[in-house]
Amino acid sequence: MPKVSLVVRISGEGDEIVAEQEDFRLHAFGHNRQEAMANLRVALLEHLDELNEMGERLSPRLMADRDLLRALIILE
Repeated sequence: MPKVSLVVRISGEGDEIVAEQEDFRLHAFGHNRQEAMANLRVALLEHLDELNEMGERLSPRLMADRDLLRALIILE
């Protein structure tokens, strides 16, 4: 199976760490890097659930997002 990866940018904002994934326009916060990454994973899974619920009413871009997220989940 081909390797699929996402770029996640980690930065500090006040007392929190921010994990940002620009391809899906998602971000999550945490008190440390691990917590921010765990929260971003939850946000990605919730985003996939929302895309799945919309079914075929998605724009081509959102269909591509859904397909990429599905591939990432399967690869874990």
